[in-house]
Amino acid sequence: MSEHHKFFYFSPYLSPEDNKRNYRELAVRYHPDKNQNNKLAEEPLKAISNEYNKLVKFQKENGILS
Repeated sequence: MSEHHKFFYFSPYLSPEDNKRNYRELAVRYHPDKNQNNKLAEEPLKAISNEYNKLVKFQKENGILS
């Protein structure tokens, strides 16, 4: 897992529910439908999704998430 998760409010130490809530909040904030005039909003959304997917994979591999 990269160090970017620190900036996205994801952590292996938070509960899966907290991480999911934080992910959804950030995804809504940077979603292209919410930022139609901002082409730069797409990149953070990709990074957020990528980091969240890495965290979920890590949690599944370690039995934290079923």
